[in-house]
Amino acid sequence: MRGNIGIVELSSPLLRDLLREACAPIGRVTTFTTLEEARAAFAQHPPKIMIIGGAPLDTELLELLDRAVHSHGVIGLALADAHDLQRAQRAGALEGFPRTPEGLRALSLRLRPLLAPSLRPPSDEIRRRTGQSDQNILIPSLAGSGSAPPAAPGSQCSVIAMGSFSPHSDATTYLLSRLPTNLPGIVLVQVSLQLNASELAEALADECAWRVNKVEGEQRILPGGIWVADGSASLQLRMSADGPVLLRTPATPPRITNPVDALFESAARSLGPSALGVLLAAGGEEGTRGIRAMRRAGCYTFAQRESSSVHPQSSPPRATADAGAHEVLGLERLPPAITAYCSSASSYRSLRPGGR
Repeated sequence: MRGNIGIVELSSPLLRDLLREACAPIGRVTTFTTLEEARAAFAQHPPKIMIIGGAPLDTELLELLDRAVHSHGVIGLALADAHDLQRAQRAGALEGFPRTPEGLRALSLRLRPLLAPSLRPPSDEIRRRTGQSDQNILIPSLAGSGSAPPAAPGSQCSVIAMGSFSPHSDATTYLLSRLPTNLPGIVLVQVSLQLNASELAEALADECAWRVNKVEGEQRILPGGIWVADGSASLQLRMSADGPVLLRTPATPPRITNPVDALFESAARSLGPSALGVLLAAGGEEGTRGIRAMRRAGCYTFAQRESSSVHPQSSPPRATADAGAHEVLGLERLPPAITAYCSSASSYRSLRPGGR
């Protein structure tokens, strides 16, 4: 295999990607999605560090860890639930970390000294740790690892500002139907020649568990709700004493040409880092001015990769890679990424290069 860090995470593609991105600045990383791939690669060129993950940890994966540690002197680390950390330790893992954003950050902090040759633990230390009793399982103290960043603006997400330029409701429905309803409220502007706000709201209400609302006048944005507007809208977000508020103002001539940019820029001005920006099915410069304004204001931002469009034949000619978002992801990866960000914004940012 190529790389000095081998990651075998079998349960969660999202966590596998987070592990890869957390490890990439530290060493050369190779990820595996199956045991067969990992076995074949490790047999030829074992890594210096093997990171295993799963919920639960697969028995054959633990056997692979055992062979790597005791036959090749590999350093084993595990990212697992509490009851599985003991099994990983008995198989030879040097240290174990919980499957949480804090655990992931603590693991990444541990990697750099382990990769330094002078600090690499000798094989007899690994064997000694393997023989320790269960009460000595190494679950590091996060407070002492620097893994819990201090509270700061943007440590909690208050609103998701979302803009779409898809002529269909499919991509929007796909995304929203896969987001849990305990997330912050969503303000959606969809610019489409085929759908008005009423039709879009009806389509979403049929497929999503969220409370779907048409934007009318001034409304308070609450968790579990979606506020829907079409390309004729002029929307402004502001922060009140009771939380974020959405205001629809009449569009006066000259007519607004890009209401998505207007929404994003309003979120940047009024909410700052507490807003999350999501750009769907954009092409050319659509939505990019607003998404860049949000990023400059400290907001975290996602954009959909063009090639993941539900209707690729109707996608705009340019990908969203130039949008300036922190992350450009396929449509299927957006729901878990948005959910993870909203669950712990500060931890999610800390695990992303350039996330702050």
